[in-house]
Amino acid sequence: IPGRCNFNVCEGDNKWTVGSCGSIAAPLRWELIPEDPTKPYPQCCGRAVPPHGIVPDLLDELYWSALLDISYDSGVKADLGNELTPTQVKNQPEVNYTAEPGEWYLLAMVDPDAPSRTEPKFRSFKHWMVGNIQGSDVSSGDVLAEYVGSGP
Repeated sequence: IPGRCNFNVCEGDNKWTVGSCGSIAAPLRWELIPEDPTKPYPQCCGRAVPPHGIVPDLLDELYWSALLDISYDSGVKADLGNELTPTQVKNQPEVNYTAEPGEWYLLAMVDPDAPSRTEPKFRSFKHWMVGNIQGSDVSSGDVLAEYVGSGP
C-alpha cells in the first residue's frame, strides 16, 4: 500500500497477505517516534526510545524491543538515564529482560556521552558487548568485549 508502512508475506500459490506495524506502547517518559513510510519495513515502523536524547543520535535505526533491568552489586540500578558513579558501576551488572522464546539477542552497553553530556569527546565508548544470547540468559552468550566499568 503506497504511503503506508507495511510488509507482504507469501502464503504460497502466489497468494500474499499485507501486514503492518503493531501498536506502540512505551514506558513513562519515553519518546514516541511515528511511522515513516519513506523507509523500508521494519525501519518505517513507529517505535519508542528512551528519554533525554541519549539514544536517537547514535542508534536511530535500532528497533527497540525490550526494556532492560540492570542492577549492580553495589545496590544501584540503571534507570532510564539516571547518573551513577564510577564506584557504583565498577563491576559487571546483572541484566534481565523479557525475551521472545527461541530468539537471539545482542547486548551492547555503550556510553553515548562520555565523559559528560556537555563534553562527549569519548562518545560511543564500548563498556560491554555480548552476542549470540539465546533468550534472556546473558550468560549463555559469547562475550565480544569484556565489561569495563566507568572511569573517573
